[in-house]
Amino acid sequence: MRAASGSPTTAERQALKVRDGVPFDLLAMQESERRRDARARISLPARVVRRGGDESVEMLDASYRGLFVRMDSPPPERQLLKLVVEMEGDRALQMHAVVVRLVMDPVGRWGVGLRFFALNGPERAEWERYISAALLKRARAA
Repeated sequence: MRAASGSPTTAERQALKVRDGVPFDLLAMQESERRRDARARISLPARVVRRGGDESVEMLDASYRGLFVRMDSPPPERQLLKLVVEMEGDRALQMHAVVVRLVMDPVGRWGVGLRFFALNGPERAEWERYISAALLKRARAA
């Protein structure tokens, strides 16, 4: 339960869960169960394109509609970002996404939830093929 100020209580901050060897806030993990799409653990090279230069990000998982990445300098929620994802086969996929969630782990690293914005045409088709294959592979392994 959240404190009246809207910030996490001490008990919530202390409740941790490990995600791929990285602790994340348990409350954030519980809220993630409301997702519409299944997610696959994917680690493709990706970067955020900014005016001052590109920032490499660590992709932790992905779905048809978005990504969860780790960033050193997270943007504010609702900011529109340009992403470049290095797909297999030396193809770079350029996409736009909106920041929908910010989560800090106990050691101060930021997890950033991104929802794709206006992903259409060949880029959407390629991303959906890739995610479909990753989810199928995950289902077969289970």
